Order: sequence, then structure tokens, then C-alpha cells
Amino acid sequence: CFQSAGVDGAEKMIERAKTADSRGLYVCEDILEWEPSKRFDVIFSMEVLYYLENPKEFIKKTFNDWLAHDGCFIFGIDHYLENKKSIDWPKRVGVNMNTQSIKFWINAMERAGFKNIKFWQTGAKEDWPGTLVVFGEK
Repeated sequence: CFQSAGVDGAEKMIERAKTADSRGLYVCEDILEWEPSKRFDVIFSMEVLYYLENPKEFIKKTFNDWLAHDGCFIFGIDHYLENKKSIDWPKRVGVNMNTQSIKFWINAMERAGFKNIKFWQTGAKEDWPGTLVVFGEK
């Protein structure tokens, strides 16, 4: 890795990232508004997409504006329809969450233009289906 960048809407998370890695570029911005100065080979998102009102818009933006020609996008989420333990999270924490199925997420990647899409669930336990991980290439 020659350069890394992080975007978060919370200043505390940016401060934390800068403390852990003083060489990376970290900006406090709305991810729907931020425009990178250059494209990235790999984009990783963890526990973000279901907070967006229109996650398909962000997935498309990632494909069109953020990724390099042969780049890949990978995201992980714990809140999704098939994870029954997560369904009550919006009510419990008082935050709006976009509850969608695995099929929805795969379709969003396909419609954005991604290819070689793969998905899996990792960290499954007895009553937990695991984190949904979705991967796609430009």
C-alpha cells in the first residue's frame, strides 16, 4: 500500500485514525459529497452502507467516481434482512437503518456495473449468521 485514505462523518473517528496512522489521508466529510483527488485501487467500507438513505447511489458513485479502472470495492455489514438478530437495531438504538436483503446488495453492485461479484458471511455463530461481505471488480 502506497497511500491510504479514510472518509468519515465523525470528527472523533478521523482523530482516532490519524492517531493510529499519521501517514494516511483522513477527512471528515459526508461520503456522498466527498470527491477524491485521485481514484483508488481498493475501496473498503465497514458498517456504513445501511445508514445511507439510498445506498445504491453511493455504490454507483464508488464505481463511477472513486475506483480506478481495475479497482475493487468490498464492504461488510452486520445489519441485513437475513440477520434476524439485527432487525431490531434501528428501534433499539434510535437510528434509521436501511434494512435490505443479500439479494438487494448483490443487485445494487450489479446495477452499478461491478463484475465478478462475490459474497459470503463470515464469523457465523450459533444464532448469528455472520457479517455479510460483498466484493466486486470494476
